[in-house]
Amino acid sequence: LSTRAALSAPPSLAQLASEIEVSDVAPASAASIPASVRHDPVILSGDKDGGSPGAAIRAIGTSRRVFLLNDTLSPTEIDGLAFRLKRLASSDALNSVLVANPLEASENNGDMSLNRTCLPSFMDHDEIDDQSPFGNMFNPAIKNILQENWGQGLGVPSFHRGYDARKIYEDGLHKNPQRLELELMNPLIELTRATRGSYDDPTSSPSKVPSIAFPNGLVSDAGYAFLMGSYVLACQNSTFRILNPLRGLAFDPVGLSFMLPRIGQEFQQKSKDYATGCAFILALMGFEAGPEDLVSTGLATHYVGGPYKLNHLEHALSE
Repeated sequence: LSTRAALSAPPSLAQLASEIEVSDVAPASAASIPASVRHDPVILSGDKDGGSPGAAIRAIGTSRRVFLLNDTLSPTEIDGLAFRLKRLASSDALNSVLVANPLEASENNGDMSLNRTCLPSFMDHDEIDDQSPFGNMFNPAIKNILQENWGQGLGVPSFHRGYDARKIYEDGLHKNPQRLELELMNPLIELTRATRGSYDDPTSSPSKVPSIAFPNGLVSDAGYAFLMGSYVLACQNSTFRILNPLRGLAFDPVGLSFMLPRIGQEFQQKSKDYATGCAFILALMGFEAGPEDLVSTGLATHYVGGPYKLNHLEHALSE
């Protein structure tokens, strides 16, 4: 069943296509990342403690859209998403895998926690590209008051920060190093490898389609795992900050400790001459890199302007 046929097919066939992608050899954790099908695009509640998943996947033509609905994932969700990304990346039927957080909905007035719609942005939002960090959906009167009193940055969402360290502590996972490595660290490594695309992984087929990340907001700590794919499209809201180096990806060759000293090298940018200094500033001083910094150091591959360029990108990939 082709992915394009799945998008235009009745819901039962769309669900079947999703089940084919997660076959009987999949780990149980793969079920923690649901598929949003055509008949039920708004499948999730806004209650993070009510069992709602932190991410969902939807077919958009011959592309797959990964909705990052929370800015953290549980260890089970990290493991499940890593598996699903590997399967998607090895598919001959797809042209791309697009990872992004939802855009601001018109009725939410900037409260991103309420926006859990798994519709493509070009179906759910206008295509007007406002030059404000709030996007084009925020109530103008409230926007003016907020900008006047607190500045342009207020209300910018969080793209992702990896996992919830407080929840890991509350669950007691830190007390057992072997269990911590097995249930959290290893899945985190696999998620990074799945995003980056690995040809040396004997457990999956080689990556064949690009992974595209569109970070609308702050990326911190292990959330950078989603920005290690083929393309990282920074918008005016995109920022990167290491809040706690111990929660970063301290693994070679997929972690921040491997990546930061090599910034600028992939695209032979001038920043490669200052890679060590940039690494220290980012890792130890809490510096928040803006979109210009991300592009000039190679942490992002392109700058696209406003966040609502996501609408055009999704529409183009779906055709």
